[in-house]
Amino acid sequence: MRVSFIVASDSVKIDGGVKVRLPKGFAQPQSLDSNAANYVAARVSNPKTQVVLTQISRVDPQVQWSAENNAWTVTAVVKNHVLYRGDTLQIIFGANPPAGEIKAPYSNCSDSIRVACDPSGNGVYNDIAPAPVLTVQTLAPYRLAAYLPSSIAAGTQTPLKLVALDELNNLAASFIGKVQISTTDAAAIFPSEIEFVASDSGRKNIAVIFQTPGIHTMNANALERTPRYLWQVQTNPAEIAAQPESLKIFWGDLHTHSGFSYDGYGRDAFFAAREIAALDFYSLTDHASFFLKGNSGLLPREWEATKREVVRFNQPGKFVTIPAYEFSAMPPSGHHNIYFNAADEVVPQLPLLRDEDYEQIQNVWQIQDNVLPPGVEMITAPHHTGILWNGIEGLGSLVSFGRGFGDAKLRPLIEIFSSHGLSEAYAPEHPLSYKNLSPESGKGSSRGPHYAQNAWAAKETLGVIASSDDHGARPGQHYNGLAAVYAKELSRSAIFEALKQRHTYATTGQRMLVHFDIEGALMGAQLLKEPPYRPQLNVRVVGTDDLEFVEVLKWDQRRGQWQGAHPRFEVIHRREGEGPQLATHYVDSSYSGTAIYYVRAKQKNDVFVPRQKRNREVWAWTSPIWVNDAQSLDTAETNVLPRRLALKRSFPNPFQESTILRYYLPHSGAVEANLYNALGQLVQPLLRDFQNEGWHNLRITGFDLAQGIYFIHLKAAGEVATQKLVLIKQR
Repeated sequence: MRVSFIVASDSVKIDGGVKVRLPKGFAQPQSLDSNAANYVAARVSNPKTQVVLTQISRVDPQVQWSAENNAWTVTAVVKNHVLYRGDTLQIIFGANPPAGEIKAPYSNCSDSIRVACDPSGNGVYNDIAPAPVLTVQTLAPYRLAAYLPSSIAAGTQTPLKLVALDELNNLAASFIGKVQISTTDAAAIFPSEIEFVASDSGRKNIAVIFQTPGIHTMNANALERTPRYLWQVQTNPAEIAAQPESLKIFWGDLHTHSGFSYDGYGRDAFFAAREIAALDFYSLTDHASFFLKGNSGLLPREWEATKREVVRFNQPGKFVTIPAYEFSAMPPSGHHNIYFNAADEVVPQLPLLRDEDYEQIQNVWQIQDNVLPPGVEMITAPHHTGILWNGIEGLGSLVSFGRGFGDAKLRPLIEIFSSHGLSEAYAPEHPLSYKNLSPESGKGSSRGPHYAQNAWAAKETLGVIASSDDHGARPGQHYNGLAAVYAKELSRSAIFEALKQRHTYATTGQRMLVHFDIEGALMGAQLLKEPPYRPQLNVRVVGTDDLEFVEVLKWDQRRGQWQGAHPRFEVIHRREGEGPQLATHYVDSSYSGTAIYYVRAKQKNDVFVPRQKRNREVWAWTSPIWVNDAQSLDTAETNVLPRRLALKRSFPNPFQESTILRYYLPHSGAVEANLYNALGQLVQPLLRDFQNEGWHNLRITGFDLAQGIYFIHLKAAGEVATQKLVLIKQR
């Protein structure tokens, strides 16, 4: 790749020169070894002139370009003889191919090349406009991908999504050709053959009606394409129900980055999530800032652009967007993603909470009621919680768990797996550990208590998700991590509620069907059971390939054994796989009054990772189910959970504009809240809803109320709670 600068002024004098910055995502150029990758060289057309590459850097004080972690500026300086009008200076990236080829971004995208010139040799470089645009093109069509929704009602029309991809999993829009379709449901209605034409741009939705309840898949066979294993593909398994299910499985990627991140690149992530990865829900989580580096993350205009995309792409019932960003703090907070539940019309008002302003995620939790628009909810989830960036203890973004660090309402989840590795437990030799997932990176695992199992043993009630943590605007890759939720519908509020309730499981990227309950209480539940109760665990896993094993793990808060700083979760039940489906039941006769149970499963065959040109294991993990007696109902949020309706003192009270009422529901059910004046007259109904067990907040505003004394009446769980409020108007 050559960037040519033609002298249009009178001359470029000695010590003058040109600076060129490639778009984000290109590998770091080097000028020392022409036989090594990413070699860069400079040439001039004037034989009397010598040109020297003097600097290759990410930050260059001689130009006013933003600091980026993955955009490299190359400086070429004129020596011994001036360049005259019409002379050409070239900077050649990937000189001496094939050995010196430049490593381009994996995402196909277009972005500007920045060029600046100092014609006078005085060190003052000025931008050249307009900036040329570089397009990283898609490779030739390489394979086909096929997706079905995981939960389908028999007799209803559902889409089979077919996508043609290149070798790096970019959309291969040039693909044309015929594709044969078949299914395991002999009674299903669908076209047996379809044809991709140029206007399809490499993607096509096919209407299918399944008729037979059970687990089904579909096959797509691109005719006249080889090798067959790339072009004759099977969908993820789908469960066809005789009647619509009350809870359905939806798939999403809740952690990805684009070029707005300091260390990201690429654009159009929302389009890629919907059209290429065929996800149900998606969050773009660019860095709000980056390790306290000022203006190194989301700029205000970039956050505004992200929010516009959140609203533009949100289509309840088809594709759901959740506004979010990453809060990248130092220990003990570590890295968290912040997610918001807000109506589309409120999304533009969402604030940007930067770690350089608040430093720790716990500080964000404390001020969230004061900075969020009315009616907006927020949750957070930590990720790569035990990672050491250079394999050296202390050099990481470690997350601390337990009393004083957690919040059961605002931190209900942990990202247990991503492209960085596995955060289930301290297991540095695991094939999915931070070190082994990318050996060339130098990453390692902290020996400290910074993993999901540590959090659970410290009484944090965290459900699990996985997501990609992709940095190239390429969400939903089949090897990088996906989050599955059980939700009543595909809407932002329903997905958000499922995340809050921890009705979630995680996979390494394959869309496996996983169900785990204890006597009907779904993964994520908290049960109150006194010994000699015997939990009956029900597990079912349907893989995208043959299963190697499925196992149930347990932690007993009273009797559990420790190995140093780490709890030793016990495998209490294990079944070897015999094909892609496995169902098992287990009764735990050793329950002593406090236990945590979760399920993990592994498939026999790995998947291929194009970027690393190596295979990766396929796993799934469920959120735990907590079973406790009355004595052990303690959380890491504050103190003992109430066993009946509880109403905390509202804050602030007295209040001027608004106050927050915090209450606890001992079980799911109808909730009613009304506001009365001092005479006992109803002023306004505040809430009539069905809500899940747990802590809830209700914001009460005083804009339309007169100054005075009011009373809240809260009805739920067969009880009534009352609280006095004092409204003071500003004069």
